Amino acid sequence: GRPLLSCSVRRVVDWLFTIPFLVLLVLALVVCDPIFRLARLLGIKSVGYVASAFMWMLQRLVFPINGTKTIIEKSTAIRPHTPYIIISNHQSLYEFPLFGTALFSNLPGFISKVENGKWYPTVSFYLRNGPCGLIDRRDHRGAIRAITALGVQAQRLGHSVLIYPEGTRARDGELKEYKRAGTLALLQAAPELAVVPVAVEGGWIAMKHNFLPVPFGTRMRIRVGDPIARHPGEDSEAIVGQARAFAARALTEWRGVEA
Repeated sequence: GRPLLSCSVRRVVDWLFTIPFLVLLVLALVVCDPIFRLARLLGIKSVGYVASAFMWMLQRLVFPINGTKTIIEKSTAIRPHTPYIIISNHQSLYEFPLFGTALFSNLPGFISKVENGKWYPTVSFYLRNGPCGLIDRRDHRGAIRAITALGVQAQRLGHSVLIYPEGTRARDGELKEYKRAGTLALLQAAPELAVVPVAVEGGWIAMKHNFLPVPFGTRMRIRVGDPIARHPGEDSEAIVGQARAFAARALTEWRGVEA
């Protein structure tokens, strides 16, 4: 009786706060779409700045509606207005505003599956026209070409690129192996950009019901590590391994503390 009642009450609370959260989220996506389109007239980096502001707004103003708590840990070695290659684990779409907030002026562009470039107000336009790259996961060679082109662009224009080497989100929160091909192509395409390892946690909890509902009071974390300098003859495989080890340590630490 009591555990079932407690679970039922919890679900009611989740829905009670999810409904206004979703209403405001959809409203923000629709209202901001024309702003992104106007920004595109000024160039790709302008879209990136608008996107960072949009992500900041979601994290600071929309997330708190359903009790989401965010903890941002950022290395003091991260330089503002500096492009980086960002290597992170991936748990859900819910985490992406953390990157815009933590790395606002670094303009983190996303590598996303081509399906996300359609149908979604604001988000799809940003992925098609911002400092981002869309890949078809069924076309390995085409995906590598798209990632390479994005890396070249990032180094030329001076924006960051975020890549998820796991290849897909970890719906159960467990860290997957980092696939090498895409990340190695990105490193090769932008040899002047330092690498920033990142760890995120909590997105898989927030999205375990696919927004229906979002568990109230979810704790979201992001840890941005020290930049890894680049140099000719570097061991790119080791850099990818170092980034995964960074995420593994952070997840172990956070879950140990929460336990």
